[in-house]
Amino acid sequence: MEPPQKFEKPFLLAVEGRDEREFFDALLKYLGLGGVQLWEVGGKSKFGTFLKSIRTTPGYDDQANHVRAIGIIRDADQDPHAAFSSLCSDLQAARLPIPSTAFGWAGQDLRIGIAILPDANATGMLEDLCLASIQNDPALYCGDAYFECLSGSSPYEPPKNPVKARLLAYLASKPETDPRLGLATQKGYWSWGHPAFDEIKQFLLNLASS
Repeated sequence: MEPPQKFEKPFLLAVEGRDEREFFDALLKYLGLGGVQLWEVGGKSKFGTFLKSIRTTPGYDDQANHVRAIGIIRDADQDPHAAFSSLCSDLQAARLPIPSTAFGWAGQDLRIGIAILPDANATGMLEDLCLASIQNDPALYCGDAYFECLSGSSPYEPPKNPVKARLLAYLASKPETDPRLGLATQKGYWSWGHPAFDEIKQFLLNLASS
């Protein structure tokens, strides 16, 4: 999806791609944060380009609705500290405020925050956060049994991304199956009250509190 061409709200949430956009769209609605505009940058390698273009994007300094805070969310992948450091380098190159820690904020006239998923010290991605919220769901155990059964078959090549495979198996148990995380989220398949989502919910509330 092409990003919008204008900043239209005082609070921005920059995310990697479509799944993240649809996931956080649902979470923002749950939290009642209508003043936050989602901005899909097109992949983790595009955050630097996005940040450098902020001040020249139409609507940035609109007198009636100027941008006051930007939250940035990306996956930790294999190293949460490297992911955070990469975004800090992008912010430095764009001459923007740099938070000292993940889930922290920096700046006054323009506040900047960074969130690393599933959390500041764990490897992984958004899917890991979702799995943490359903760790006691019987459907997840059934999915694990499915993969265990397959592992005893020959020939069998295990999934290259076991986390996404586990999540897909879980989503297959739902009345309306959709393998896309974002659209599955829109269907209400996650319990936002689960403690696994507490940290990211607080991050979003802090974003919109400027």
